[in-house]
Amino acid sequence: MLFFSACYCCEAPRPPDAIYAQKNGVQWTATPMGRLGAGDTLKISGTGINNGSNLHDTLGFNFKYAGLVNYSITPGLAFYHTRVGNGLPLLYYKVDTLFNNYLTITGYNQSTNLVTGNFQIKFDSPADTSTITFLYGNFKAPLN
Repeated sequence: MLFFSACYCCEAPRPPDAIYAQKNGVQWTATPMGRLGAGDTLKISGTGINNGSNLHDTLGFNFKYAGLVNYSITPGLAFYHTRVGNGLPLLYYKVDTLFNNYLTITGYNQSTNLVTGNFQIKFDSPADTSTITFLYGNFKAPLN
């Protein structure tokens, strides 16, 4: 006599809600926050902690949601800044207008309020010639 059984009780773990990217060639992860506001304005942001230090950096996007499409990111539609602890931002970076900055919304599930996508963006420091480049970015963010 031969018996077979299958277990449907266990599913593969779901990847956590997060923002991932290569920031200047180093893996960067942030806890995401999202909001779909008035006039279909979609806001997605996340704050990471650099190498366990007290220096935090925040990346965010703010644009009019038009569906599962590619969005060209120009100044005013994205921001990046650094701060120490919970203090005020130390430095606001500017979107590099000569770089191919984009964000693509690849999924939006209204029943779970999750939005997914990918991006690449480059910022210039207003204080010197340094730049911050996010490549191979992707996110899964809950919308509040």
